[in-house]
Amino acid sequence: MMILAELLIEVLLQRNVGHVFGVPGDFVLSFYKALEDSDLEIINTCDEQGAGFAADAYARMHGLSCLCVTYGVGAYKVVNAIAEAYAEKSPVVLISGAPGLFEREQCEMIHHKSVAYDTQFKIFSELTCYSAVLDNPETNAQAILSAIYHAMLYKRPVYLECPRDMFLSKIKRPGSMTFKRPKSKTVSLLAAKKALYRRLDSAKKSAILLGTDIQRYSFQDQVLAFATRLGLPIFSTIMAKSVISEQHPLFCGVYQGHLADEEIADDLESCDCILSLGAWMSDVNLGIYSSKLNQKQLVEFNSDSLVIDGHCYDTVLLEDSLSLLSDYQPKTPVFESSFSKPLTSRGFVAEEGVEMTTQRLFACLSQFIDGNYCVLCDVGDVLFSSLSMPMPERSQFLSPAYYTSMGFAVPAALAAGALYPNKRLLVLVGDGAFQMTGMELSTLQRFGMAPIVVVLNNQGYGTERPIQDGKFNDILNWDYHRLPELLGCGQGFLVKDEARLVHALAMADISTDSFTILNVSVPKHDHSPLLKQLAAGLHDQL
Repeated sequence: MMILAELLIEVLLQRNVGHVFGVPGDFVLSFYKALEDSDLEIINTCDEQGAGFAADAYARMHGLSCLCVTYGVGAYKVVNAIAEAYAEKSPVVLISGAPGLFEREQCEMIHHKSVAYDTQFKIFSELTCYSAVLDNPETNAQAILSAIYHAMLYKRPVYLECPRDMFLSKIKRPGSMTFKRPKSKTVSLLAAKKALYRRLDSAKKSAILLGTDIQRYSFQDQVLAFATRLGLPIFSTIMAKSVISEQHPLFCGVYQGHLADEEIADDLESCDCILSLGAWMSDVNLGIYSSKLNQKQLVEFNSDSLVIDGHCYDTVLLEDSLSLLSDYQPKTPVFESSFSKPLTSRGFVAEEGVEMTTQRLFACLSQFIDGNYCVLCDVGDVLFSSLSMPMPERSQFLSPAYYTSMGFAVPAALAAGALYPNKRLLVLVGDGAFQMTGMELSTLQRFGMAPIVVVLNNQGYGTERPIQDGKFNDILNWDYHRLPELLGCGQGFLVKDEARLVHALAMADISTDSFTILNVSVPKHDHSPLLKQLAAGLHDQL
C-alpha cells in the first residue's frame, strides 16, 4: 500500500519532471506539503495564470509538466493556459484539489464552489485528452497512470481532480507503471510505404516543411539524419521556428506565406513534393491565407496518420512514417536544389540620436543573441518581428504562435530558467502582454533567474491598431524601467534611441544576478512590415 500523493509524486519523478508550478490553496495544501517533502521543486507564482503559462512552456521544452492549483478560484484561472496547451499539444498534468467527500455531505455551500461540484470537472474534460476524479481508492492508481499515459502519447494536457480528504488516502501500489507503445496498423503502413515511395520517386523538386510535432515527439535528430542523407532543403513553419538549428546548411528559412520573405515563399511553393512533417495548417502558419501551397504538393505526416495525394492512411504513427523516410533509397544519391539561404546577420550599427523603431530593435537583437540564449516570445508585433531574426546554433525560440494568448513569455521564462539554469533568458513582450503577467518578474527573482526582458512599448495593443483602432486599444503607459525600484532588485533602462539600446543590452548581458528590464519606447503607430501586411489580411475578415 502507498499514499495517493506519493504515487502522484513518484510517477512524475519517474518521467523526469523536476518542478511543479502553481499557487497553493486550502483544498490542495496537504499535497503541497507532500511536494515540499519530496524531490520535486515547487515554483509558486504570483498568480495561477502565470503558473499555467509556465507549466505549458515547461511541457513544450521538456516533454511533460505538472501544474497544481486549488479548486474553483485557482482552477478557473488556468482555463486559458490549459486551452492553449491543448491547442498547441503541450502535455501538462493539471492536478486540482477539491472539497472533501465527507464535507460535501455536511454542507452544500462550500467556498470556491460555483454551480455544482462537477462543474469544474466538466469544463476541463473539454480541454484535456483525459480527465478523472480521484474519489475511488480502487481505481485511483489506474486513473493516475492513465493520465500520464495519455499526456505522453497525445501530447495534450490531462486533468486529475482530487478531493482533499483523498490525497493522504491509502491505495494499492500498481504492479507496473509502464505502458505498451501503440503500434501503427500494419496494412495501412504497408500501403502508405508504397504510395510514399512512388510519390518521392516521381518528384522533380522536393523539400521538407518542418512542423511543431517534430519537437513535441523529439524527432529532430531523425529528421536531420534523413534530410542530410537525401540533401533535402528544410523550411520551418512559424510555430516550428528553431526546432532545428537555423544555421544548419540545409535550412532555408521560416515559411510565412507571402507576408514576408517572397524568396522563401517562392522557393518552397515551387516544389512539387513537400514533406509536411507535423506541420499544422493554421491561419498564422499559412501567413493569414497568403500561402499558395496546395494539397497536391503536400505529403502530410501527422501524429497518427499519413496523407498522400489526398488519401489518408489512418493509424500510421509519426514515428513509423518517419522511419519510412529513413529507409527510403532514392533513384539518385541526393536531391538537387538551388534554394538560397536566409540572411544570418543584419549588420546593425547604432545611430546616435535616432528614434527607436520596432524594425531597428529587432535588427539589433538579431546581432545581440548568441547560442547561449533561450528566447521566450509573446504574441503581437514582438512575434512577427522576431520571425526573421536568425536563431544561432544551440539557441532556442518559444512562442504560442497558434493559440496566440497574450501574457505567455514572462511566465515561460520560469520554465526555461528551471530547465536550463546555464542558459541566458531573453523575454520579448509587448507592453499590453506585460501588464497581464509581468509581475512574475518577482517569481523569477525569487528563484534566482536573471532574464533580460525587452518590453516593446507602443502604448497599447499595437497588433490591433492597424486592424481596427480605437480608444479600446489604449492602456496606461507604465514606467516599466522603474520596476526594479518597486521590487528592490534588478536594473531597468528607458530606451528611446539606438545608442541607448546598445548600451542597455551590453549592461544586461553582463548582469547575471538579477533581471534586467528594457522599456523600449517606440511611436504609437510604429509597426513592423510583417504586421502591416498581416493586419491588412485580418482587416479584410472584419
